[in-house]
Amino acid sequence: DPVYAVAFSPDGQTLASVSHQGSLKLWGWPSLVLRSSVTLSSGVEALSPVSLVLSRRSNRAATNSILGRLHVVDTAKAREERVFGNAHEAPGHGMHGELRYSLAFTDDGDWLFAPDTHDRGLRLLHLPSGKASPVLRGDGPFYKAVALNVPASLIALLRPGDSQGHGPYGLEVWRVTHRAR
Repeated sequence: DPVYAVAFSPDGQTLASVSHQGSLKLWGWPSLVLRSSVTLSSGVEALSPVSLVLSRRSNRAATNSILGRLHVVDTAKAREERVFGNAHEAPGHGMHGELRYSLAFTDDGDWLFAPDTHDRGLRLLHLPSGKASPVLRGDGPFYKAVALNVPASLIALLRPGDSQGHGPYGLEVWRVTHRAR
């Protein structure tokens, strides 16, 4: 079963892998002892994972497919917790999947940064409730790359000049602030 994406936990104690058939495995590192295994929901999307991220405590994993379906796994209970959809292609655009590689958990693991519809920005997903909130959305046709620094609340995004993904490119840097309600 070929592996399509791998990720280390932030503490370096756990290695996660996800196969083209949606088999997510957590391994102890460096012993490579299998800790848990979960099969993601079936369908063509589970066959094309392109990114994988673990939360700080490795109690959650998230993987994104090339077509944008986001799977969140509760690794402590060894079960798929939530599935979020996303459209990776805006009307009149060709398929682009650059942001499919961009996922990041907040330090507590309850929130996940993920691409917004049509890769026009980022959304913040509250995993316990399943609610999604837009964090930022730009004016460009879509974003090509993103860098996230969760502790510093910084997000850098690169956008193309046209809907085909060509330059000139624009760089945007955002600082995310949170207000308690």
